[in-house]
Amino acid sequence: MVAVADTPVKGALLVGPSAVQHSELADVPVATGKRASIVGDPVPWEWQSGDFSARATADTLHGLYRPSRTVAVASGCWVRLWDGISGKPEWFGAVPNIPAFDNLPAIMACLKHCGTVLLQAGTYYHSGTIKLTETNMRIVGASNWFASQVGEASCSRICGTDPGVPVIQFGPDAKPSHINDFPAGLALEDIWIQRNVAPSTLKHNGIVKIGYCRSSWADRICAENGIYGFHFSGSVEFRYGNIYAARSMEGTGSGEDKFYGIYVDGNEDIGAAGGNASLRGGKIAITGTALVPDSRGLVVDKYFTDCWLDEVETVSCPIGIDIQGDGSGTIARAVAGNTDFKIGHAVLDGYTTVGARIRDVNKYGSVEILYLYAAPTGSGERTAALQIQDCPGRVDVRGGQVPMFFGEGCNAIVISNSDGWTVDGIKILECSGVGFSATRASGGICKPQFTNHERVMTAAVSLVTQCVGNVIEPMIKGDSNKVLLGIAALDATSSLNEFRMTGVRSSCIKGGAANKLVVMGKPITAAGRFGTDNVVSGVMA
Repeated sequence: MVAVADTPVKGALLVGPSAVQHSELADVPVATGKRASIVGDPVPWEWQSGDFSARATADTLHGLYRPSRTVAVASGCWVRLWDGISGKPEWFGAVPNIPAFDNLPAIMACLKHCGTVLLQAGTYYHSGTIKLTETNMRIVGASNWFASQVGEASCSRICGTDPGVPVIQFGPDAKPSHINDFPAGLALEDIWIQRNVAPSTLKHNGIVKIGYCRSSWADRICAENGIYGFHFSGSVEFRYGNIYAARSMEGTGSGEDKFYGIYVDGNEDIGAAGGNASLRGGKIAITGTALVPDSRGLVVDKYFTDCWLDEVETVSCPIGIDIQGDGSGTIARAVAGNTDFKIGHAVLDGYTTVGARIRDVNKYGSVEILYLYAAPTGSGERTAALQIQDCPGRVDVRGGQVPMFFGEGCNAIVISNSDGWTVDGIKILECSGVGFSATRASGGICKPQFTNHERVMTAAVSLVTQCVGNVIEPMIKGDSNKVLLGIAALDATSSLNEFRMTGVRSSCIKGGAANKLVVMGKPITAAGRFGTDNVVSGVMA
C-alpha cells in the first residue's frame, strides 16, 4: 500500500515509510498538489487550496473532503480524487459483513454526495430505510444479484435489521405537488436485498418500496423476507429488468401475515395516472412459501393503469396472479384506473387456490393476459386456473396452456358476474372438473381448447345461470368417453347465445352426439334456434 511521503511531489502518488489511517490524514503536512493515500483505500487524496467551508461542512463523514487540523478549511482541504460519478460507502465509513454495524449513515452519505453508490461483494447491514430521494440516485452491486447462483460471498447484499420498515425506498416520504416534481433516474442494479429478522405483521411493508418517483428502474434485484417483496405505490414510468421475490421467515406480531411477491398498489392518488402508471418490465420470478398459506405472486389493485408486464413466473404461490380493480369513486378516476393493463407469458406453477384471478375491473377498464400457463397441484382442490369475477370492463385472455395433470377435480376457467370478456385459444389439458363454468356472464367469447386422453372431464362448458349474448365455440378432442358433457346449459335463463359446434368431437364425448349440447337435460341435435333465442350452428353429428 502506498503511503504519505515527507516531501511533496505534485501530480504523483507519494511513497513513504508507512501508510496513514483516515484519522491521520488531517495531520499530514499540506502543500498545493500534494497527494496522499489511506490504508485499504486505493483512491488518493490531494491537498487543494481554496474555500471548502460549505462542502466540508456538508460532508460530515469526510468521504470526499477532509480538513486539516493545521489549516483553516476556508483556505484549503484534502479532496478525494474520484471520477465525480460514483462512490463507495466505505469512503464514508461503511463496514460490510458485521451484523452489529449500522451502515445506513455511510450509504446515505454516499448517495447524497456521489449520486451513484458502488457496493462491493459482501453484506451491508443497516437499520431504518435507505431512501433514494433525489434525481439520479443509484445503487449498483457487484457481480450478481442472487446468492444461490454465485455464492453469498460473491454478490452484494443489503440486509435490513428493522422488521417494520422498507429496506430500500424509491422517492420521498411525502408526495410532491406535481408528477413532474417526482425524482427521476433512480436505480437499483445487481443486489440481493433482504431482512435478517422476521417481518412485522403490524406494519405491512415491502423490502423495496417504489413510491413517488418517475422514469426509474430496477434490474437483477432479489427481495427477500418482506410482507411485500416489491411494493409499487405512486410510481410513474418505472421499468424493471429481472426481479425476484421470496420469503423464508414467518412474520411476527399480532397482525395478519401476508406475502405478496409483487404488489402494485393503486390506492395512491397521483391524478389522471390513477395510483400507478406505466409500469413496464422484463421478468418477474416469485417463490411462495408454506409459512404464509395465502401467499400470492403478483397482486394488483385499485387504480392501476398503463402497465405492461412480461414473463411473470410464480412457483408454489396459492394464488399466482391476483388483479382487483375498483370502479367506485369519481368518473375521472374510474376512467384512469384499471386501464391498459397487459401481462404476457405468465407461468404459474404449483398454485393451490387459483392461478390467475381478475376481479372488479370497472366498465371503462381493460385487462389483457397473453399466453397464460397455469398448472395446479394438490389432489381434490376445487379451484380454477383462471377466474374472472365481477368485471363489467374488458378482460381478454388469449392463448397459453393449462396442464391439469396434478390437480385432481380442479376446474379450469370460472367466470361470474362479468360482461365483455374473451377467453380464446387457451389449451386445457386433462381437466377432471369443469373446463369452463359461467354464471351471470354476458357479452363474452368462449373459445378454449380441451384435450383429455387420460382423465374424465365432467363438462367442457357449463352455463350455470343467466348467461346472455355469448359466443360459445370450444374445441374438444381426446380419447373416447373422456368428456361426460360437451356444452351444458343448466337453466332457461341463458339466452341470446350462439353455440358453434364444429370443433366438438362426438367421439370423445360419452354418449356421442347426443351429449354435444345439452340444455336443461335435453339434447340439442340440430342446428337452428332453440330456447329463448339461442342459436346453434356447425356440425352436430
